[in-house]
Amino acid sequence: MTRCSFCGAERAEVDWLIRGPALICDRCVLRADVASADGPAGTCSFCRAAGVGLRLRGDGVAICAPCVELCADILREARPAPPAATLVKR
Repeated sequence: MTRCSFCGAERAEVDWLIRGPALICDRCVLRADVASADGPAGTCSFCRAAGVGLRLRGDGVAICAPCVELCADILREARPAPPAATLVKR
């Protein structure tokens, strides 16, 4: 079964699951996006950068701010745009 490496949610429980060296769901991307950019230093599980500020940690995995931003961009591109506003003439 495919699960988020951070929260453990199964694929069927989330809208999106981004696969990299670890898996991160759309909910964890949102959590990490609002987390402090000044998180503890460590190694990112996605880009493997060492000594970077980590936004979110899971069970043996972590993600840095640039990787969170990349995942957020991926989600923005993947989600359908909301319908355009409709003007109604009186």
